[in-house]
Amino acid sequence: MLGLGLTFLGFSLENANTFFLGKQRFAPPVIHNLTVWWSLVIGGGIPLLIYGLYPDIFFWIFPGISHTYLTVALLLIPFSIYTALSSGILIGLDRLDIVYKLIFVIQLLIFVGAVVVLVWFQRALPGIIGVVSLITIAHALLLLGVLKRQGVGFYRLQPDVVRDSVSYAGKFHLGMVAHFLHLKVDQLMVNFFIGASGVGWYVLAVSLAEKLWLVTTIFRQAGLYKVTSSDPAASASLTNKLTRSVSFAGMIGVAGMFLFGQPFIRLVFGEAYLPSVPALYWLLPGIWAMAVAPLLSTFVAMQLGRPGIPTIIAMFTLLVNVGLNWLLTPRLGVSGTAISTTISYLLTFALITTIYVRSTHYSVSQVFIPNREDFDVYKNLIGRVKDSVLSVKV
Repeated sequence: MLGLGLTFLGFSLENANTFFLGKQRFAPPVIHNLTVWWSLVIGGGIPLLIYGLYPDIFFWIFPGISHTYLTVALLLIPFSIYTALSSGILIGLDRLDIVYKLIFVIQLLIFVGAVVVLVWFQRALPGIIGVVSLITIAHALLLLGVLKRQGVGFYRLQPDVVRDSVSYAGKFHLGMVAHFLHLKVDQLMVNFFIGASGVGWYVLAVSLAEKLWLVTTIFRQAGLYKVTSSDPAASASLTNKLTRSVSFAGMIGVAGMFLFGQPFIRLVFGEAYLPSVPALYWLLPGIWAMAVAPLLSTFVAMQLGRPGIPTIIAMFTLLVNVGLNWLLTPRLGVSGTAISTTISYLLTFALITTIYVRSTHYSVSQVFIPNREDFDVYKNLIGRVKDSVLSVKV
């Protein structure tokens, strides 16, 4: 429920926070004040208002949940939203290091707390919920303290900040929702046309293939501030470097999946899941395309300030995905679903690439194919890692 509340009520305002701070359009205290008010009024007020007027809707969405757990979850939504939006502020201040340090500490505390309540107090679900609740609140309060130490205090709400931030975030958010649906609608189509067995095969193929996206997440987060705050030429140059690296790593990952996907599935999951192998192979070209496309979308949305373009692409390719799945899944099974998904992913890649190269005047090869300088960087990085490993004393 916390994830659902954050997805819809957070409204992608964390991206607006990063954008306007990176561009130095608004002062940090003004952005922070909007963050606090949004977390309290939207994140806290709307769920409680709906719960007060139409309580049954939550039990319809989350059947079997108790009133106590529902109340706890609703009360935690504003803290979760504040955490996400404040992280956007820190990224906009070029303090991604603080964000990741806090995430590491919080995850460690959750793990230790869960072990304590399970082993020491022998409390299962109530204890874990209590631990997660306390740490969720602590995470938000820690971020509040960190921002105050960074000189980010409070300031009165300004209409132009609210207007511009909500406008930017709204365009961004529509794209995020469309993108999320684009990633999940294929599984719904498999369930509709084939049933539970098909879902099992297809979800296995998807879960393995999407592991290639971990590199994209790391590179996108690492370069987000520089891509946003730099001048257009420097931002495009950095985007090219990130995209070439992700493209190269993705190609290696795709080759590995092609070579070892089938034996891995047979060894770990057994013969019953071998029908997922063709779907895995069909998915891989699209998975590679969607590994690099978000980096170009970030440039368009965060550097050019045009989040509506990736949003339109996401909505269009979602419709293409649904249409193709409607045609191919009943005829070709999970392979048809994978083909449909790959086509829509490749279409996303082609559209955002076209917009990017026209905006930056770089060639496609300059964007996606590593050059000698890139390989020198990779070589030096491998050497540093090797030296670090060898220097460790056992």
